Order: sequence, then structure tokens, then C-alpha cells
Amino acid sequence: MRTVDVPNFGSVDPELLHTILARPLFAYLATSHADGPRHSSVWFL
Repeated sequence: MRTVDVPNFGSVDPELLHTILARPLFAYLATSHADGPRHSSVWFL
């Protein structure tokens, strides 16, 4: 994974943006439960 520092948000390299958005996005879904917190991974394809 690569971190990109973009000082001016409007000047993103189109090729880099396409590379990032071409990948599936991954996130965590967290919920509360009486026995403790639960979390699951979620893929946005």
C-alpha cells in the first residue's frame, strides 16, 4: 500500500487516481453486541 500526499486536492494525477479506483475497496463494519464489539471486513467491488 502506498500513501500519497496531495497538497492541493484538485491536482490529482489522473493515472494515479485510475490505479487507485480500479482496485476493490476494503473497509471494516463494526457493530455493538451485548457480549462485546463485533467487526467484519467488507469489500466494495
